[in-house]
Amino acid sequence: MPFPEQEQHPFTESGIDCLTSPQPGIYGIFNSDCCIDIGQADDLKTKLLRHLRGQSPQSARILQNKPTYYLQMTVAVGLLDTRQAQLITDYNPVAQYG
Repeated sequence: MPFPEQEQHPFTESGIDCLTSPQPGIYGIFNSDCCIDIGQADDLKTKLLRHLRGQSPQSARILQNKPTYYLQMTVAVGLLDTRQAQLITDYNPVAQYG
């Protein structure tokens, strides 16, 4: 089950800044060729900004793949693990952490 139909959000400060905080959910970070990382967060905006700014353990792997956009979905906190696992299987991210 892929991400819901949506516009690609630029993986930039301004592209991430449009998110409301705190908003729990799942994100996928992509470039034009592939899915780079699928993750979950209690606060999507904060987590994505940490990746972009090189402040997370995953940042180096994500940024070396030259991300251009992200997709996201709001998910209840209790369903984050299950939904993330489904999306990892669907997209097979090249720099998945853990």
